[in-house]
Amino acid sequence: MPTGEQGGADVTRRNDDDNHYFWIRDRIVLAYHPVDSEVVRLAHEALHAPPTEAAEQSKHHFAYLAQHHDVISLSHALQAFEQPLCKLLKRVREHLPEVGEGLEVLNRKLNLLANVVAAQQNHRLHQHAARVEISAGGIQFRGRRQFNVGDHLQLEMTLFPGYTMIRSYGRVLRCQQDPKDPACFRTAVEYEAMAEETRDLIVEHLFRKQSDELRERREQREAEADREAARGASSCNDVIESKTEQ
Repeated sequence: MPTGEQGGADVTRRNDDDNHYFWIRDRIVLAYHPVDSEVVRLAHEALHAPPTEAAEQSKHHFAYLAQHHDVISLSHALQAFEQPLCKLLKRVREHLPEVGEGLEVLNRKLNLLANVVAAQQNHRLHQHAARVEISAGGIQFRGRRQFNVGDHLQLEMTLFPGYTMIRSYGRVLRCQQDPKDPACFRTAVEYEAMAEETRDLIVEHLFRKQSDELRERREQREAEADREAARGASSCNDVIESKTEQ
């Protein structure tokens, strides 16, 4: 699993064969674990099921995950029920707006508590911030583990500075040996069975990082311009003083 230190983002735009999203280089907490295609299929069915069936589909998804895979994080367990809950909240808001708004606030509070607990769990599992390239369509990272094209991964990401938790699945598009470090592999993953609400969180993160990067660059240029102006003024004063002494 890739490791590193928490830090800032480097916003870049590039053409990519995998999708048309723009990417940023960032440091996030990343955890990933291989799963089989059935897990992703059940997650996809739960995501697109009608509101009346979504809860039952989510139960099937989580039950299969618990039975066939050893590593299940608390956040993924809660995520299995988040989508049907969102659909039910939407229906409540349509008929009882005030009740729906109150339930949504309560759900956000519960999610915040769950994120804190999940972050503590990640710390106990020695998951550290890793340098990655991330977009709204996928993620690329370096790690010691080699995957096959088409492998499915369970993904869990924490985005800074807001500690936004992103839980999804992904399909491996590429996994190539790093020429600079033969023991590492560069893996490109495309998101699967990701809710639009989750993708929107990533998009918000990308634009916020891009805005911060542009502001930092502008402030650096302004600071450099001020230093140049100060040096120019100092040089002029030296010349004036020299002429005065003569």
